Amino acid sequence: MILISVDPGLNGGLCRINTVTNTLTVIRMPTRIIIDKPAITIFARDATGKKVLIKSGPHKGTYKSIIKTPAKTHKELDCNTIVDFIIEEVYDEIESYFVIESPAMSIGNSSRSTASTNRNFGKLLAIAELSNIPIIQVPPHVWKGALDLGRDKQVAIDFTQELLTNCSLTANQSTFTSAEDGLAESVAIAYYYNKSIFGETNDTN
Repeated sequence: MILISVDPGLNGGLCRINTVTNTLTVIRMPTRIIIDKPAITIFARDATGKKVLIKSGPHKGTYKSIIKTPAKTHKELDCNTIVDFIIEEVYDEIESYFVIESPAMSIGNSSRSTASTNRNFGKLLAIAELSNIPIIQVPPHVWKGALDLGRDKQVAIDFTQELLTNCSLTANQSTFTSAEDGLAESVAIAYYYNKSIFGETNDTN
């Protein structure tokens, strides 16, 4: 079986478990930078107000430029990289599942943040559907409640590290920094969905 489990945030993670090879691969959610507004550059000037010439290097003889206003950017999912990761070990003859955390209620979040979350969630669902992988959506309060993890990210990290230390799966990563809670939670989602993969008895799906 191939089990793909997903923390869908831009700082989330993707986990892929292959029960044939007994391997677990987890990666940061692939993203790319979108430029909303290019940077504005101007010519550099010396103390007298004259434009500064570059005196050496490949740009010798041209005027030096400096950034007046930085570019405005935002992050989006890198769908091509996500597709490559998902289908790398998915074959027609192997049973596959795509388990994804569904968006939580957006009380207190800005409309822009909510729109971004829903847009990324939709992209991930489309990727799974186009890859012909059955989709299972799990609300965060359901899987976290079942594992007694709560909202503390460090608790999820500690839980996942202990889980990977004690199971027989060969993982590409078994420790996580505080900034990698999305990776840890993607593994925990897989555990919630199918504990037998980790050598335990399933008591819920």
